[in-house]
Amino acid sequence: AVQWDMIERDLRRPEIWAFLAGNRICATHISLLLEIVAGVAPSDAVGTFKVFDELSSRAETDGVSAVWQQVVQLYERMLGWYADRRQYHRIGFLIAQAGVDGRDKMLREIASQAGRRRHSDFGQWLEREVRRRLNVARSDLASLRYDTDHARIQRLLLLMNVETTARNKHSEARYPFAAHHADSWELEHIHAQNAPDLNTAKQWDAWVKVHEQAVLSLPDDEKRDAVLQAIENWRKASETTAAVGDAFRDLAHEILTFLAGDDATRSEDQVHGLGNLALLSKVVNIGLGNSAFEAKRQKIIAYDHEGDFIPACTRHVFLKYYSDADALQPHFWSAKDRAAYLAEIETILGGYLKEEVQP
Repeated sequence: AVQWDMIERDLRRPEIWAFLAGNRICATHISLLLEIVAGVAPSDAVGTFKVFDELSSRAETDGVSAVWQQVVQLYERMLGWYADRRQYHRIGFLIAQAGVDGRDKMLREIASQAGRRRHSDFGQWLEREVRRRLNVARSDLASLRYDTDHARIQRLLLLMNVETTARNKHSEARYPFAAHHADSWELEHIHAQNAPDLNTAKQWDAWVKVHEQAVLSLPDDEKRDAVLQAIENWRKASETTAAVGDAFRDLAHEILTFLAGDDATRSEDQVHGLGNLALLSKVVNIGLGNSAFEAKRQKIIAYDHEGDFIPACTRHVFLKYYSDADALQPHFWSAKDRAAYLAEIETILGGYLKEEVQP
């Protein structure tokens, strides 16, 4: 009974539970271990006595102590994964990338492999499994696109954030899987190329206000003054006529072009490529909208100050962490920024990228 209470207490710690089970909800957390030992899937266990019947049958054959010891050993093994920062991040990634429907199956596979391998062999298996699940070669990085490789890019950016946290040698920080599983995640364009699809005067006014602040934060020059004047002209026109939708789209295009700096003419591959994508929670993503880099940068900083979970690499992108200091343009996301970002991804994830197929 004391062991049961100890196991239940530890598994109820949010950081441990999310690491192992994501956002699964169940009455007793120890049932996660009982189901694995019994070999019964959660979908088959709910509302039935299958787990109890299976464990009771084994207890009659092997003895109660032997069956309970399997539960305790599995618990201790999982706490060992949590205590080992390298295993914590690799296992946490594998379970997170499996999605809601695949997490339990992934956890059982990991537990099975850990039970029959030596510690060093298990670590090597984890590394191979991460590489297999990532399923990206070095040569793929430049060609991955938002519209055709969405799931692969999400996995890649998740691993980028997890691995970046794991590599911090001067910190005990861990990737917060509890915060990760508390929300759904989406790919965010770092800089929007096209005018947003908004339909009401309220939406137009809100978008213009956000971007006006971004324009005002840039150094004063003729181009900046021209954009501010265009905003003022649009506002005056909107007071006298309701037919300002087309005028808004023209204004939005002018603002986005200005906020793109010297890199205003971007191809579709550049807009939807990996170098222009970051990982954000759905809640924060909705708040950003279809905005230029500078407007998003200001909002990201505000969300970060308010305590919202912003993944490390997303925060680094909007703070120009990866860009060369000599070429730093803090208000724009340029071709050089995209290249530096891609280079960092290749460096951080180099050990997990698939080997190139030789001709």
